[in-house]
Amino acid sequence: MKQAKLRKQVCYLFTAANGNSLFLPAAGYRDEYYLYHAGSSGFYRSSSLYTHDPYEAWRYDYDYGMSDYDRCCGYSVRPVRSARQN
Repeated sequence: MKQAKLRKQVCYLFTAANGNSLFLPAAGYRDEYYLYHAGSSGFYRSSSLYTHDPYEAWRYDYDYGMSDYDRCCGYSVRPVRSARQN
């Protein structure tokens, strides 16, 4: 993971061993009323639910990596799919 700027926005670039990369902007997260950490950190939700609690899902955040967290928080979703192998 490497911090960078794209169009004056803080972002993080992740590059896999095979050279494929993923860009995630520092979008922050929101609750019912406020937006937090926009421009300085990123929080992203996985499509995988946390198996021990149906109200939680896996998330990734720049500071702590993968963890479970309440699904009601407004985390960004970055659609990514695996490449098909023929």
